[in-house]
Order: sequence, then structure tokens, then C-alpha cells
Amino acid sequence: MTFRRPSHSQVLSALIFVLFLALSGLGMWFHEPWSDELQAWLIARDLSIPAIWNIMAVEGHFMLWHLCILPLAKSGLPPESMCWLAWCLNAFTGWMMLYRTQLPRWCRILMLFSAPMLYFYATTARPYVLLPPLLLLTLNLYAKRDTHPFRYGLLIALVAQIHIFCEGIAAALFLEWAWAMRHDLKTRNALALLLPPFSALLALFQVAGAFKHSAWTSMIPAQNASFGFWQRLHAQLSEMSGFWMDVPMLWTGAMPLFLLFCFTLALPRNKKLRPILMIWLVGALWMFACTVFLWMWAAQRTALLLYLAFFVSALIYLLHTHLDRCSHLVPVAVSLLSLSTYWAGFHWLWKDIQRPAASFQQVGRFLQKNYPPGQIVICHPALCTQLSAFAPELAFFNLQNGERQTYYDASKEAFQLPPVSVNELMPIILEKNCPLVFNRLRLPQFAQRFPEHFPDLRLECVMPFQDTLYQPDDLCVLVIRSSLLSQ
Repeated sequence: MTFRRPSHSQVLSALIFVLFLALSGLGMWFHEPWSDELQAWLIARDLSIPAIWNIMAVEGHFMLWHLCILPLAKSGLPPESMCWLAWCLNAFTGWMMLYRTQLPRWCRILMLFSAPMLYFYATTARPYVLLPPLLLLTLNLYAKRDTHPFRYGLLIALVAQIHIFCEGIAAALFLEWAWAMRHDLKTRNALALLLPPFSALLALFQVAGAFKHSAWTSMIPAQNASFGFWQRLHAQLSEMSGFWMDVPMLWTGAMPLFLLFCFTLALPRNKKLRPILMIWLVGALWMFACTVFLWMWAAQRTALLLYLAFFVSALIYLLHTHLDRCSHLVPVAVSLLSLSTYWAGFHWLWKDIQRPAASFQQVGRFLQKNYPPGQIVICHPALCTQLSAFAPELAFFNLQNGERQTYYDASKEAFQLPPVSVNELMPIILEKNCPLVFNRLRLPQFAQRFPEHFPDLRLECVMPFQDTLYQPDDLCVLVIRSSLLSQ
């Protein structure tokens, strides 16, 4: 057996990939899951599969991601484990991108360090992280789909289960595949073709109840009102510009048209490649329609366009055997879009390394360690979900309405506080020895009035102690003690 020395290009690719893993892993290590990430975690942890199905009508999401993290949540692992899963999926995407696509190496490397690859899909655990690996697996199977139709159909079916924004991509892949098989529709292929539309119907059926709460209702203007489709689209494009390095709205709004122009120049000489253009058109237009009618732009949803552009570009290079000068516009366009996200990626990565977004994880672990199971904790509104994810054995109650709370469920079984003022809650807080958790920005409003109403009691901050890194959006844990004891 002879040992083959790796070439300089192979060594360089390996070093670049290791650097990518290290940087994205660093962000994942320091990242504290946000409330929408923990929302999915709590649903997977506390609910059965039928209950998860039912709650999707309220959530407006599909349950595929919840099923992916369900084994982690049910096994008692910490919430950070879903970030580990997201990082692993992103690392697999990076490997496929670098070693299993035909685009020029400089394009693949630039895409590897874009904001979605470096941060948004490497650290934050949301359903969108499933799209890149599924798209690249679809790309890898594209040339073999005639011999493996069920595998290919299953991949498209899974894309349809990720998020409403991905339905257009799944539909485009399905239509292109159906068009390619129209002259040779065997029984096996016909059965495989049924998988994507069945999956899409199943997904949309899950969230049918959420449409009445969407932006669609605002698209029917009142009499003599001027707000309509184009006004909302303008507002959403303005929102979108915040992700692409705060570049002018004209560039972010023109991005799909720019890529369409590049793709169009690359395709006309080969009619077999023209359906590839349809994948971009249908996928991109669907996302813009969802932006106007259902969901506003955000960094992770905007990144889906970049992944779709990379997929279509890689598909062109896979099938285009004789490239001309116009075809090189495709990787150039994708590379420019990747570069436009670099500032945002390194900015958010550094923010997570420097300090967490808030102190929910630290405060939750402090409470879990210092209070017995079942301990009642009174929270300022909107804090209960994150804290209950990091301290599952404690009971968190909303100070505003006195109810035990998570975002998806308001349980009234364990202990019900009446919806009254803090003054009336004080005897209960003292009797149950309940710690209070406040947002530091709102703490002064409560602390200034406290001595006036309760001169015999004093507030004591037990966490954090002296930490200059804490900012107004961080949390602190308070306990109420008698002033007489201190004297």
C-alpha cells in the first residue's frame, strides 16, 4: 500500500475547513439560546407528539424541527444541546459545500465564511438550519434521481416540512423533476412524485389555524386606506436591508433580479438547463410573497435566498459541461452576496463571544442550584419561558397576571396567584419565600416604590453580585427580607 501525499490545494482546503469549524464552533460555545429557540425546546420537552401537532396551529411552524430536537429534550440534556445539533448540521453543510460541489473554489470558500454559515445557522437553533444540508443532499443526488426516485422525492418532501418559506423551494424542485420525467413516467417514479405534494399538504394542514393571525388580514385595506401590497413590500425590503450589511434598499431589493439576470445569461445556449431558472424564480418569488403576506424579513429567513442562489449556481455548474464567459457571472454574483454578509457574521460572532445576549442561562442555573424542586419564582412578564428552559424543576409565575406561564401554555394546575397588584401579592411572596426575577431596566421602577409601601421589609439582590458586564436587559434575582432581622 502506497501513501499518496496530499496536494497543496488539498491541504489548503483542509486548513480552511478546520478554520471554519473552529470559528463557527466558537460562536456556538458562547451562544445563549434566544427565546424563540427555547420556545421550540420547551414544546419538544414538555409535550407529546400529538400535542406538538396541535400547537403548530398556534405557532405557525412545522413540527419537523421539534421532532429533530425531541430526543435531546426528552432525554434531559440541557437546552444548549440543540445548538450543538445546529452546529453539526452546519458543519456537514460546509463539508458538502467545499468538497461536493462543482463551483469554483474561491466561490465555495467565500460562501463558507458568510454570515449564515459562520453564525446564523451555526449557532442559533431554528428550523431553517435544516434547509442547507437537505439542498446539498438533493444536489448530490440530482444526477442519480432516475435510479433513486424515492430518495430524491423524500428529500424534497423534507424540504417542504421545514418552514413556510421553504414551500416554494420544494414546489420548484418538484415541478422541475416532474417536467423532466414527463415523457418517461414509470409507476415507481409516479409513486415517488407523490411524496412532495403529500408532504406539502401535510405541512400546510399543520399550520392552517395560524393564517388568521398572519399579515394577510392587513392586506385588505379599509375604505379609502392607501396601505396595500406595495407599501408592505417596501417596508419589508427596508427591514431586509438591515441584514445585508446595511446596504441600500435598492441593492437588497434588486438582489433576486440581479441573480436572475446572471442565471439567464448562463442558460440560453442549453435548453435542458432552462428549468433550473424556474427553480430560482419560483423559490425566490414565493419567499417574497411570504414576506408580504405572512412573515417579515429577518436574518435567517433572508439567508434562505443566499442558499437557494448557491444551490442553483452549483446545479448549473454540475449540468453545464461547456461553460462560457457569461456562465462565470453566476459564481461572481453568489460570491458578492456572500461577501455582503461578512460584516454581520463577524459582528454577531464577536458579540456572542464577548458576552451572552442576556443572562437567562446564568440566572436559571443559579435558581436551579439554590432552590428546591417546585419552588415558586415570581418573574417580570416575558421572562418565564427562557428561565423555565434552564431551570425545569422550578415553577415560574408571571408577576403581571399571577399565572404560571410559558409561551405555549398557561398552566393553572400547580399554584395560582390571583391577578392582583404587587402589594396584595406580598403576603404570598413572603409565605412561600419566593424569589423575584426582574429585568434590570425595570428594576428601578419597582425598587423605588418598595420602601414607601413596605418600610419593614428590604430588597436584597442575591444574583448577580458585582459584575460590571451586565447591561440593562440582563436579569437579577431579588429576595425580600425583614429589616427587623438585620437590626
